[in-house]
This record gives sequence, C-alpha cells and structure tokens, in this order.
Amino acid sequence: MKFNGKNIMKNTLALFVILALMIATPQAFAQSTRIATTITTQERDPTFALGRDFWFAPAQNGTDEPGKYIRLYITSPDNTMAYVESQGITKNIPIPSYGVATFTLPLDWEMKSSGIVENKGIHVYSNDADIEVNLLANGPDGSDGTYCIPAVEWGTDYVVASYESLYENFGGYVYDEPSEFTITANRDSTVVQITPSTDLRQANVFPDNDSTVHYPTGQQFSVTLNRGQCVQFQAVIPKDADNYDVTGTTIHSNYPVGVIGASMCPNIPNNFPYCEYITDMIPPTRLWGETYYAVNYAQPQDMTGHDVAMYLMISSVPNQVIHRYDYETGDHVEAILGPAFDKYFIEESGPNKFYSTAPFLLVEYMNSESYPENVDGNGNPSEVVIPAQENFAKT
Repeated sequence: MKFNGKNIMKNTLALFVILALMIATPQAFAQSTRIATTITTQERDPTFALGRDFWFAPAQNGTDEPGKYIRLYITSPDNTMAYVESQGITKNIPIPSYGVATFTLPLDWEMKSSGIVENKGIHVYSNDADIEVNLLANGPDGSDGTYCIPAVEWGTDYVVASYESLYENFGGYVYDEPSEFTITANRDSTVVQITPSTDLRQANVFPDNDSTVHYPTGQQFSVTLNRGQCVQFQAVIPKDADNYDVTGTTIHSNYPVGVIGASMCPNIPNNFPYCEYITDMIPPTRLWGETYYAVNYAQPQDMTGHDVAMYLMISSVPNQVIHRYDYETGDHVEAILGPAFDKYFIEESGPNKFYSTAPFLLVEYMNSESYPENVDGNGNPSEVVIPAQENFAKT
C-alpha cells in the first residue's frame, strides 16, 4: 500500500505568512550574463516584501481526486481590489485592510505536464495597493504552501530547491511521485537556459513517459516563454532513493522569471514514511544572504529524536565554508562545500544561526513523522525557504 501523510500540524501557511512579512525588498547581488559564480552584496533600504504584480504556476500535487484544492490567501495593509487571472478568466477579489481574502483556483490551472510550455501562468495583481499572496495546495498526497514572490523581486539566476522523488519498492512496483519545478514568465521572448541535476521526462499529461529521459542530467537546454506562459519539469520515475532530485538544477534567463520547487510526495529522510507533498517559491541568487536564523518545528517533549529538521544549503562560491552556532555546542564549521552551487543536506536540532563569508541559500524541511525510530510524532514533510538576516524588515 502507499503511505500518505496524516496532515498532523501540516498546514504551514501561517509560518509562510510570518516569514513573508519578515522579508524585505532585498539587497541586490551582482549578476553576470550567465548564472553568477560570484555574488556580492549591495546595501539597500529594506521595505515590505509586498508587491502589486505576482505571477506563478503551482507544481503538481498528485492527481485530481475528491477533496483536492489549491487556494490563494491574499492580504493588504489597504482596502483594495485584487484580481486573479489565468487563461482568459479574471476574478475580482475585494481585500479589506489587514484582512485576508481567499480564492480557490480551478484544478485545471495546476501544471500537469512536463517539459511542455503552457498558457497557465496565474497572475494576481492590484492596481492601487500593495498586496501579499500565499498559496496552499491540498491533495491526495497531503498539503504544503508557499508565499509568492512579487515579480519586482524576481531575478535571472536560480538554483532549484526541492527534494528526492519518492522511492518505495513494493515487489518491484515503484510509485511515480516525482521531484519537480515550474518556471513562469511575465515578458515575451523570455529565453530560459536550464541545466538539470537529474534526468527529466517530457509528457503532455502526467504520468506519461515516466521512464523516458528527454532532458539528461547535466546537459543544458533552453526553452522560450512568452508573457503568462509557464513550464513544469518532472524527474523520471526513480530507480533508487538518492539520484532523482531536481535540487541543484540551475536556471538562467534573459529576463526575470518566477520559480517554484516541489516534490510530489517525498519521505524525509527518504526511507522514513509518511510521504507528503512539499513546495516553496525559490528566491533568485541575488536574494541569497550570508546569515540565517532558524528553529525547528514543535514536537511533544517525550518524542526524543523528533526535535530535528532537515536543512539544505546551496553555495555561491567554490569551497564555501558555512558555520553554525547554537547555544549548546557554540560556534563550529557546519560544512565545507565543493564547487559553486554545490548542495548539502544535514539534520540539526534546536535554534541555530548559520553564516558564511559569501551568500548561500538555506532551506528547512519538516521530517516525516516516523523519523527517527519509526514511532509517529507530529508533522509530515514540508519545505520552507528561510529568509536571510540581510532581508529582514522592521515592520
């Protein structure tokens, strides 16, 4: 049988709202004509991480079954009218000052192909006020959410953060729950260059061509998007638990784009059930910082060993040294990574400070509830990009 999440303390939308309010209009990082291998900081005055123009494409959360929904939560400091638009349909959403309005997206607005350019970009905007947009996707494989990055904060260089595809081999049968990501454009003639970190499929509809490699690992290819177009890429069906993760895929474009990372139903770590859908919108490399603070998800006091979280670090320079400080063990070297944009996963407990002399990306994951001793605790897999201290705001 397939293991599905129990959705215990799983609706992490509140966490994403808090983190989104912490993020400011970020300091800018220098970029080259290709994905930057040297990222330097330039100070800017922080402001809200709000915007008036948002574009995104939700990554696929399983198949369409009863109870599945994709919902937007929109708020603003001002009374305003927000508009949600896709595929020729526009919905008016009134937003009261500091209130929250919701809108449930039609399920056919979700991406369900791989490697196919579609006109499914979702556009959320206001003509007269700043808004904040959050997305929650609930489906047969559980739920996760993300704050949406306004288009004004997009960049042209990204490294995808996701997690491994599910690999549970029952008598030779392997479930198809791929690691995946989406890219959305808001300008015509946007040329996107992609170097995948794992083999990707091409399919008009999931799960077609699940084992056919159309985009091989490490071989750069390009795709052209016009305004409102988007594309999803999914890993081929896995043959093991360790080599089917789109994390580390690099993206470079001539115009800024929006990127969402996801995995349809991973175990975290990969041999501990129960699996659950994870997703988050990924910041461009220019928003990476040098200092991060993070704390783990709450667990019952008697659940020894459950008070740990999985962390992902992605470097910006070769041989980058990342430190961690916590109140029990003090300051020490956490990791020394390899080439630029190398990835490193590690589990840690308690509140932590992570820092380096060069920018890096930090992502936190909630572990499966059975980790580490196959006794169920609270929670199931989820993903959240941690905002850097350099992007904190005072309001």
